[in-house]
Amino acid sequence: MSNNKYILWKNTLEQVSEYIDTNNKLPSSNDNNIDIKLLGKWILRKRQNYKNKNEPDIMANSEIKELWENFISRYS
Repeated sequence: MSNNKYILWKNTLEQVSEYIDTNNKLPSSNDNNIDIKLLGKWILRKRQNYKNKNEPDIMANSEIKELWENFISRYS
């Protein structure tokens, strides 16, 4: 995985975490705010892809996989 892709993935995960911590809810993919909507869509895709193992290239990175598993454990 390219370094830029990793950085983007990690930054987005941090933004989702900050949103949840601030608002006590997941970002909605139907929100009127485009930034929140994008975060909501991102998290939906990641959850589905992780469940169906559709992103083996990303989850093959042990650090990414650990970050994701910590995230889903924290915000289950």
